Amino acid sequence: MSGGVEWRSSGMSRQAGYVLATSLIFLLVITMVAVVGMQSTSMEYSISTNTALATRAFEAAEGGRAAADQVLDRHIFERGWGDEVDLPPTVTVLDKDGDNASDFLFTDNSEGADALLNESALETDITFRVDADGDGKYTGDEDAKADIMVYKTGVVAATGAATAMVSGYEGLGKASAAGGAHIYFEIRSRGEAPGGAKAITANTFRVVVRN
Repeated sequence: MSGGVEWRSSGMSRQAGYVLATSLIFLLVITMVAVVGMQSTSMEYSISTNTALATRAFEAAEGGRAAADQVLDRHIFERGWGDEVDLPPTVTVLDKDGDNASDFLFTDNSEGADALLNESALETDITFRVDADGDGKYTGDEDAKADIMVYKTGVVAATGAATAMVSGYEGLGKASAAGGAHIYFEIRSRGEAPGGAKAITANTFRVVVRN
């Protein structure tokens, strides 16, 4: 008697095909999850970097604004940049009119009442530079770079003050010449950081006329 076992492989082939298809789908899903995860990580890294650079630009702007505050009051008191006005090494007052002397900050910065509404209309009066690593690029971790615009917004008499400037044509005078007048400035500082990051800070600065 002759006989044998007949193997039927069609069912096993179908099962193997199902396993292969399922594996490919699972691999595709895993790949998509990995790609999305990498994109999210890259986006989070970019956001973190941009936030850090924006913070750096803001800190540079604040540093420049604070430096301008420190010298402006003394500059007004001296009516210029005499020997009594000590400029920090990080501060440079520009010579925009080309007379080989630092410009006065109590004169008009630009023409027109809408100058404060248009940043590009204001001219840079002071530069603030910190080159901690000495490479001249102001892009290091400890460097800072800012341009400061000083705009005189007005002069007003103090409340209750008279307008007499001198008494008997001698002495420091009184009223407006002795604390009775206030000069107001708007100080804007534009800080920069690597990657094109910029930040602008501003404050209103009041100078009491003391002489």
